[in-house]
Amino acid sequence: MTRAGSTTAARPTARPRRSRAASGSRRCATCSRARSCSTTTAWCSTRAIRPSSSGPTSACAAPPTAGAPCWRPSADPMAGDALTALRLALGPGFDLQAVAECPSTNSTLLEAARQGLSAPRLLVADRQTAGRGRLGRAWHSWPGASLTFSLAWPWQGAPLTGLSLAVGAALAEALEPQGQRMRLKWPNDLRLDEAKLGGILIETVLKGDRVQAVVVGVGLNVAEPEADPGQPAAGLQRLDPRWTASTALACVGPALVALLNGWPREGWAGWRTAFEARDALRGLRVQAGALQGTVLGVDGEGALTLRDDAGGLHAVAAGEVSVRSMEG
Repeated sequence: MTRAGSTTAARPTARPRRSRAASGSRRCATCSRARSCSTTTAWCSTRAIRPSSSGPTSACAAPPTAGAPCWRPSADPMAGDALTALRLALGPGFDLQAVAECPSTNSTLLEAARQGLSAPRLLVADRQTAGRGRLGRAWHSWPGASLTFSLAWPWQGAPLTGLSLAVGAALAEALEPQGQRMRLKWPNDLRLDEAKLGGILIETVLKGDRVQAVVVGVGLNVAEPEADPGQPAAGLQRLDPRWTASTALACVGPALVALLNGWPREGWAGWRTAFEARDALRGLRVQAGALQGTVLGVDGEGALTLRDDAGGLHAVAAGEVSVRSMEG
């Protein structure tokens, strides 16, 4: 096995080393126009509120209750029936806020978590004016055309290994349980019909050397984005035109809550199979920074495993590389 950038081949059977490679630019599929940004990516056993046949059902909607405003209250569409259904699904003691606009849902919840977080908090915004993707890239959102929200969770010390991949699996399972069209592109993309549907940004708040809270940011295209040959993007309405931002939130919110509730018991080991079932890169030749090779899958720590042309194995850590398919 080799270190990234080494010219010495290693035995293919050796345990792969974790490597670092230069990151590259991405485009944002959290918005309807596929702008520049990045994110991170996963399945869930929760089926309390989910669409059937890849479309929203009556279970994804119910009687309006406006969320507590952060900047200015959301008038539409997030103050509709779906929010009440979500409140009921999340249960008492869960703080749910819906706003028309704020700078960044992740930044807002990170600041709240620094002040102390006694209970989980979900913040959804129709529009973000300073949204961020992975590596600090811009994250755009458009009212009605996309769903952008963040979930802050008090953390009790469980390992974070593989969490971003599990979140992607939870989203994919909730939105398209059949598993026929929605795939996960390591490390941070949800894809629909080989086009980018959305992504995830996970950030933490530390107290000393201990993780005090985790903030999971999610961006999804709802409407079909404008065509962009350089970065194909898709919206949930490609699956079913009945999808809206509100119904999507009502479906994925409980799935993420179930994931985080069960994480101390299950961890990445409990979600690895679900991710692998939707792995969009397995078997493809890719480039990860300076490395080129064939993707073998993900390992027990959520790293992407590559076999290079010399037979050496490399484990590429999430969040440190840009992966581009070299097929076709």
